Amino acid sequence: MSQKEFGCFFCAGKSSDENGKCNKCGKDINIGDFLHKIEISGYRSRSVIGRGFNGWMLQVEDQYQVFAMKVVPLHRLKERAMPDKEARALAACAQHRNIARFFRPINTTLTIDSEAVEVFGLVFEFVADAEALSKVVSPKSSVSLERRDVAAILIGIASGLARMHASGFWHDDLHDDNILVRLVRPDENITDRYEPKLVDFGSTKPKETPESNRSDYFYLSKHIFNLALAFEERRVAALTPADRTSRIPSP
Repeated sequence: MSQKEFGCFFCAGKSSDENGKCNKCGKDINIGDFLHKIEISGYRSRSVIGRGFNGWMLQVEDQYQVFAMKVVPLHRLKERAMPDKEARALAACAQHRNIARFFRPINTTLTIDSEAVEVFGLVFEFVADAEALSKVVSPKSSVSLERRDVAAILIGIASGLARMHASGFWHDDLHDDNILVRLVRPDENITDRYEPKLVDFGSTKPKETPESNRSDYFYLSKHIFNLALAFEERRVAALTPADRTSRIPSP
């Protein structure tokens, strides 16, 4: 797609305006107000934390703790087996420090704006104190990156990918918004300040499948460049000549 587009929750239509109308059924594209506070299979929705072309990501809770839930209308999927493939890929790669923990799949029907829609849900850990890598490397970011932070984030991404590849899968869509970077709490007994977590396995493919133009290694090279560039731009006054001879900071 040449521009950001948003799929309709109710039909196969779409819109380039997140707050616009579906080009097929005419219903609102943004149904965030309906999804807010809704209950899904025993999980209460607390807020909408993101959305892609086909699905929504919600912050939900049961009576004990908070989770993230991906909700996708089944009619948006080319193959009804696709959600199950994603769930199986996640389960095969668990548990790993740099991959968002997967808990369970859900099949249910939601009634939104008086219309029943069959949906598939995936329940994940909610990664607190985190933001997408795209925001971390943004020139507007207030995150102060040290050499060890850049190294920790890159090593974590590579480690998560290594687990996926060893488990027989390509991620196949590892752009900056599919990596969350969380701030490590002081009482966790972890020396790193930041920890990356790979999320959104919706495009995952078996490793015997030829790599696409969204190659894991292509995206990894972009992450290396973008993090190194963000480090240099934020610490330009403190850089030494030795720093400028290498684009990739050392730990």
